[in-house]
Parts: sequence; structure tokens; C-alpha cells
Amino acid sequence: MRFALPYALSRRIVVLIMENSRLTTTSFRRSCSSSCVRHIGVLTLFALQLLSITAAGCAWKGGPNDQANATAANAWQPQPVAIRVYPTSRFVENDGATILEARIELIDAMEDPIKGAGQFRFDVYTNAGSIRKPLVGEKLYTWDVPLLSLIDQRQHYDRITQAYLFRLKLYDINTAQRATLLRTIFTPITGNRLEAEAVLNMR
Repeated sequence: MRFALPYALSRRIVVLIMENSRLTTTSFRRSCSSSCVRHIGVLTLFALQLLSITAAGCAWKGGPNDQANATAANAWQPQPVAIRVYPTSRFVENDGATILEARIELIDAMEDPIKGAGQFRFDVYTNAGSIRKPLVGEKLYTWDVPLLSLIDQRQHYDRITQAYLFRLKLYDINTAQRATLLRTIFTPITGNRLEAEAVLNMR
């Protein structure tokens, strides 16, 4: 890091030198030798150079990479901080098979929808409580779905709802006839694990 005088102090020095240089008027030149006049001219030039050097010293002392790193360290980086199970998540019939359509929204710190990369886990339990006060009962199904590649994103992300749609196949059709509870866990590549629950309507 370069050493530089405070800019205000340098300006004061320059002002003092310039005020003294005003003595180089016509009347002064009559009473001063040519060498004296040249000396004052040198001081004036030095004052101007000092001012320019000090002004340059007020600029950023680090390199461009240091400045970029400092900016990046203080920048807000959007990432999922919460998830929500859409109330439209439901059981449906598709070609004679029972499918659980799980619609999941990732939410950032501004409470806006956002994409993310990580691992989803879906657990379906019997609802041992009520719709208003659900209670986890017996575990019926579990699915692990990766959301890591661009292909995964294109397969599951719904641009219209700005949420992810997972079609999870069930082999026991009776599950859709029971009061069930869906627990969704999202483990991002970086950050904390996120979790949400919702009651599923019986088909």
C-alpha cells in the first residue's frame, strides 16, 4: 500500500506555497534576483505535483481482484430458505395407476419463489390427527428424488406456478383412500435442510 499525505493537509500546503508565490509580481521581480524567481517557480511546480500525487493516493489501493472479492463477499446471494407444499398437491389416476402429484415451492429470503439444487425426500404418513391438527402416524411411502442436474430442473420445474411438480407413483391404491400427511424434506447443496408438511385430500 502506498503512503500518501492526507488530501486536506496537502491542499493546505499547496495553498500556502501558492500564496507565497504571489510575491512574484512585477514589483517583486524588480527587487529580486532571477535565481530567486526561478526558486519560487520550482516551489510552485512542486506544489502542483504534490496535489496530483495526493489525489491519486485517495484512490483504491488494492488491485482489481481485491476489489471484486470485497464486493462479492458483501453481496446477497439468493438461495432457498424455506419450502411450501402447495395445497393443490393431490392423488390422481393416470393410466390405471395412482399418482401423488406433489407441488413444492422453494422460497428465498425475500419470500419469492426460487430454483434450487439438492435432494428431495417425500414421506407419506397416515394422519393420526385431523385436517386442522394433523399428527404423524404410520409411514406408508418414501421417495428420494435428486434435483441436481439441468435435466432434473427441466423435468420438474413448472414455470407457470413457479414451483416444482413431482409425480410419485404408488403401488397401493388404497393409500389414496386414507387420511394422509405429506412430509417434504429438501437438502440443498449448501445451506440448511428445509422441511414442510401438508395434509393430502383423499381421492
